[in-house]
Amino acid sequence: MKKRISLAILLGIGFISTQAYMNCAPMGEMGFETLSSTQNNSSLTNVDAPGVHPGTSANPIASQKVHIVPSSYIAEIFHEVFTSSTYPVSNLDTLIDKWVNTKTPQYGGSCDMYSSFSTKDCNGSISNTDLPYFADGNTVRESFQIQMCENILGIDAGVSAALEKIQLTVASPIDQNSLTQAYGLFYRADPPSIDFISTLLDLDKNLSTANESLKERWRAALAQICESPGWQLF
Repeated sequence: MKKRISLAILLGIGFISTQAYMNCAPMGEMGFETLSSTQNNSSLTNVDAPGVHPGTSANPIASQKVHIVPSSYIAEIFHEVFTSSTYPVSNLDTLIDKWVNTKTPQYGGSCDMYSSFSTKDCNGSISNTDLPYFADGNTVRESFQIQMCENILGIDAGVSAALEKIQLTVASPIDQNSLTQAYGLFYRADPPSIDFISTLLDLDKNLSTANESLKERWRAALAQICESPGWQLF
């Protein structure tokens, strides 16, 4: 099963990862607090102003740091997408704890020792209560995200549970409309770019040519979307 997902990832992950950073996933629709940041606009100075050369700015554009959502948001997305009474994923909470809740040093989001049971979300260390709410992107974090997506989508129930959320099944045709719906499971703001959908369609065409079943083709498409980093950006 993992071999099939890996084949799909190799076919499309490079291009999709690049495109994914063009999207963001604000937390307003999920009931979380949305972080807003502002960027100073540059203003052209008067050419007669002393000490300033024509065409230069007295107030250069301030750099703006891109924030990545913390572990609490990521855990909530996985809970929402993969929780189903029809297709229960028996180890869903275990997977989320393993790859998200106990990885706060990489994902960001400090824990509360007083509201924790067995200090699970603090990963057994009181020092994690002092972690910053936001963390920068890093390859270790991305590897945890990939592990989470591969483990949960490696289970048939995980694929069916996700598709159930958008009123689809593993027998539903894969086309631009259905892929756009699947994209919205993780990306809660802007619609997908044409390039993103085109890449997924190309991937599906290759898998169809290789005589993969619709279920495996859906597994690969969902893995591409789940593993792309853009949905974790504000």
